[in-house]
Amino acid sequence: MNRDPIVQTERVRIQRLGEKDLPWLYELHENASVNRFRQPATVHLDHQAVRKKLQMNLRNEARLGFGMWKMVLHSGEAIGCAGFSLCEETSEVELEFYLAEPYWGQKYASEVTEALVNWFFENTYFTHLIAKVHPDNIGARVILNRLDFYFRENLLQQEQRCDVMQLLSPVFQKMTARA
Repeated sequence: MNRDPIVQTERVRIQRLGEKDLPWLYELHENASVNRFRQPATVHLDHQAVRKKLQMNLRNEARLGFGMWKMVLHSGEAIGCAGFSLCEETSEVELEFYLAEPYWGQKYASEVTEALVNWFFENTYFTHLIAKVHPDNIGARVILNRLDFYFRENLLQQEQRCDVMQLLSPVFQKMTARA
């Protein structure tokens, strides 16, 4: 598996996940705080659920050219995951990101999501990107608002409310500005 960085920022590189990352992923998802805003809400993902998510991610990445990836400091320390998943109901692509708790509040998520949004629109043909945000996830809302995501709708998904935020590609932003 190619472990070259997909995206690099000043402090973080984004690289593909693989089977060897399972122990780290298990540890990451054992923390209820890391999972509390995920859709659907799950305070703890068991090993079987983590393995299943990784396998689905690897299949999707092979098929689509993108997926959820590992955030790694330049020192080599893994700090979280970020990337894209396909929303099966609508065929839209969703931006997702989450950090291990010790790395909260250090602007890693802001740095990485900006780089990933740029990568996405430079490397795919999609007209827009969405992010599903738990109504109480203020940190994610701030990050998405800074990137010019706007509120599109509120959904009830698997008995949990979420707000769908959307960002048009730069090309579509220009087209709608002229209309």
